[in-house]
Order: sequence, then structure tokens, then C-alpha cells
Amino acid sequence: MNICWNLIYLGIYPEWKEKVAAEAQALLTNHTHVGSTEPLHKRFANVPLEAWENEMSTLDGVIRETLRLTMSSTAMRRNVQRDIQLSSGTLRRGDFLAYSMADVHEDPELYPEPGVFDPDRYKTGREEDKKVAFGHLGFGAGKPLGRHLCPGMRVAKVEMKIIIALVLLGYDYEVVDDRDYHLDSPPEIDKNNYLQVSERDSAFHGM
Repeated sequence: MNICWNLIYLGIYPEWKEKVAAEAQALLTNHTHVGSTEPLHKRFANVPLEAWENEMSTLDGVIRETLRLTMSSTAMRRNVQRDIQLSSGTLRRGDFLAYSMADVHEDPELYPEPGVFDPDRYKTGREEDKKVAFGHLGFGAGKPLGRHLCPGMRVAKVEMKIIIALVLLGYDYEVVDDRDYHLDSPPEIDKNNYLQVSERDSAFHGM
């Protein structure tokens, strides 16, 4: 589903779509035979893992920004193991507790204009996600390989990059509504179920 959201945002913001496509093409140029007649997926199979992880900074930013914008739902549900005193009251042992990721992902003090799609937020010099601890929760949070990070993060990111690169270089598409009109802004996300996408809201239209 995260791959779908990335493709939706790239389809709506063509300047970023072009940047990521150029980055994917550079991988092929730098790591495969330029005159190869092999299918695209086989050429990408020859790109070393290190290149996927270290030579796609633009797509890294797109993935991170898409996660920030789409993952603002309630998560991290827990039953409290001991009483916790808060300024507004007390959480009792056994109480059900949930955390809304919008608390950080949509905080304008961390992310100016939080509703704007801006993958440059994470570039050196800005790094808005690092203003506070746990400032971005897309793959969890913590130091590299820390206890709060998703253990499958590296694999998931490489999978996402490969599929997105294959789509961008292998197909042309646009994002349209249920009447086949081009969308100029992303479909509204149901924060109670960010995985839900309605065909009435948007669809891919291959070209």
C-alpha cells in the first residue's frame, strides 16, 4: 500500500516524478550495460544492493515524505502496565492507550506547512524530522538498528525502490478521479484506516 501512495504522490507532482525517474535511469547507466537489450527488470537485477540503498536520495525523501503524510493515524495501541500520572489526570494500570502519529507528522513546529508534499524536508541542512527524538515514525524510530525501528526497514525500502523504478521507467501513468479527470491534489486520507483507498476517490490511468 505504501508503494501505491508513493506512486499517487509522484503522479500528482510531476516535478518529483521526473526527478525520481532520472535517478532510476542513472542507476541503469552507472551499473548496467547501456546498450543492453535485456528487459528492464533484468537490468535492474544487476544493480548492486549498495546502489539501491545509497544512490537514490531523492526517492528516499519521497518515501519518507509519503509515509509522513499518509501515516497520521492512531497506532501503537497498548494496555498500560502501571499507573502513569499526567498533568490532566492519571492513566490507570490496564487502561487502553493509543497514540496518534499526527502528533508529530502534522506538527507545524517540526514540519512547516505540514500539509505540503516536500521531500526536500529531509535533506542535509533542513532535516526537519530530526528536530526532536521520534520526529518521524514511518518505520518506527530510534538509533540505527535500535529497538524501536522496524527490523525489515532496509528490505522494505529496497523493495519499494525497485517497484517504483520499474513503474516509472516502464510505464507512463496519471492519477485520475472516478470521472477520468486528472487529480491536482492527493485524495483525502481516512486517518482511521490509512490503508483504505476507494476507487471513487482516485485511480491509476495507464497511458
